[in-house]
Amino acid sequence: MVEGECVSCSASLEHCVSCTSDKICDKCDYHVATLDDSGMCTQCREENNWYKNDVLDKCECLEYVNILDDNKCQTCDDLMPGCMACEQTDNPGDSLFVEIGYDQSISKDVGKYVMCTECGDNMIHD
Repeated sequence: MVEGECVSCSASLEHCVSCTSDKICDKCDYHVATLDDSGMCTQCREENNWYKNDVLDKCECLEYVNILDDNKCQTCDDLMPGCMACEQTDNPGDSLFVEIGYDQSISKDVGKYVMCTECGDNMIHD
């Protein structure tokens, strides 16, 4: 409880999924960060494409956050093998696309889909 209200751990502690108070995290979002000695999720998982934004003091995905796949930070090619360029959108139309979900606290761009905007070798787009 924070000021008499129930709030999620991630509301008061960035990238935290389990906490004992609004100041100490017990478990971080596995794909995003690891727990440091002070009970904060500040050690970003660079091996999963999450990087520290020192200005905002939180982990940031420079590509696409796949909310539907455990908050993995994925490239366009990870999401659609062979696709050269993508765009996040709310309406992919009839394009080649993947649904990734959207969370305003960790997604870089708005939209719950990523659509392919430039096909690579061995791909066609109708």
